[in-house]
Amino acid sequence: MKKGHIFTLPITLVNRPPVDPETGRRPLEIREPHNLHVQNLKKKMKINPHATVVPFLVMVDPAQCSLVTEFDISNPERYQYFVIGGSHSAEARRKLVMEHPTTYFFKYAECKIYVGLTLMRLSFSLGTTTTTMIIGRRCPL
Repeated sequence: MKKGHIFTLPITLVNRPPVDPETGRRPLEIREPHNLHVQNLKKKMKINPHATVVPFLVMVDPAQCSLVTEFDISNPERYQYFVIGGSHSAEARRKLVMEHPTTYFFKYAECKIYVGLTLMRLSFSLGTTTTTMIIGRRCPL
């Protein structure tokens, strides 16, 4: 489902970036989720499932689609995504959906989708103003 430039995706498609086998780290992850923060968010989401007000920032798995022109905007559920913004909330929501598999608000997430981000571009974007493609429009990251 799409609302403007924000897509509603199943939380099962939104995962942490992969681990680099050489370093043992997740180079595309801005910061590693801290368990205490995840647990606090989980408690708050149980009380108010509508509490998430900012969409997750996700990038399409580059192995599936690395160019904006290749992205099938009519079927965003055919891809896997790496969360690059909102990792604590995404982790809390994934845990909640395991506990409450039929609760709609835990099963789905509002997401802004980025395509074609590389580690270099993501690293550069965090420190300077640059432009990358967000599905549907160009915007500063």
